[in-house]
Amino acid sequence: MLNTVGLYFSVTYKFNILISNIMKTLFNICLSFISKNMQILGDDLNCLPDQCKSLLFEWFVSHDYLNSDKIRSIMTEGKFVGNLKQLTFYLSDQITDDFLKTLSTKVNRNLSKISIIYCDKVGDRGVRAITEFQTRLVKLELKGLNSVTSFGIAGVVSDHLNVVDFSDCPNICSSGIVHMVNHNPNIQNMFLNNCKAIDDLGLYAIGAHLGKNLKSLELDFLADHLRDPQAAIAYLTERCPNIMQMSLCRYFSPFSASSHFFDLECTINSNELRELDLHGNFFTVLPRLPKNISSLRLSCTGNENVHDLVQRLKNMPHL
Repeated sequence: MLNTVGLYFSVTYKFNILISNIMKTLFNICLSFISKNMQILGDDLNCLPDQCKSLLFEWFVSHDYLNSDKIRSIMTEGKFVGNLKQLTFYLSDQITDDFLKTLSTKVNRNLSKISIIYCDKVGDRGVRAITEFQTRLVKLELKGLNSVTSFGIAGVVSDHLNVVDFSDCPNICSSGIVHMVNHNPNIQNMFLNNCKAIDDLGLYAIGAHLGKNLKSLELDFLADHLRDPQAAIAYLTERCPNIMQMSLCRYFSPFSASSHFFDLECTINSNELRELDLHGNFFTVLPRLPKNISSLRLSCTGNENVHDLVQRLKNMPHL
């Protein structure tokens, strides 16, 4: 009986994967057909549902179809983009500041999600244009944009903003973070990995303004400009007691294990914390951690205080 049930679930799982792959292939075939018949379809594209328009827009960008003047003109036409809810641009050198500025004059103020990820030609002008006055924004992803500074995000104001991801934006500094948390107090998930220009002020601002709303926070590789990382994280987690997931990879020290140990004991206060990543930090003494943690990642070299480490881990019954 058990073998039969196991076989049934195995076959069902593989069948679902097959159907999913078939649907993805069919979807790509349809989009490819549309791209090759733009002249024939013309204004009929404006009759597509908004969700389909968003997917079509994303597909054209990811396949470098914006080089075509015809496609570019349709994609930036008010009838096509006017009521879009989402914009996603990924790994494209065709997305520029000028393109985003043109697009911003066509889209309505209804965007709930903007994702611009590793588009090297996007800077402050484009980001500022496409994000400003989008008061219904729920999710903002600006990842791997080396030219974007705090000025670029200074127009982001939305009471609905829930997710902010500025990972790998090395020129966004604390002034930008202060603006974000001051004007968007309902942020619950914030990812600032590798934002190396952020200093202690940005972290204190997160704690002061987001408070109990914050649920998830990632601050990997932030050690470069932090003067007192243990004090900043202690304050932040005390003011944000509902954080459930936190990543602090190489947060306390930018150096390798062979050259530096973090000797000062610190405290992470968030009592709701369940998942914590401390990879790349090398502690002589493990930080004081909440007892409810169920997932913990550490880096060890063998030079730690083993007795203290074991005792502290024993005090986490859910680990």
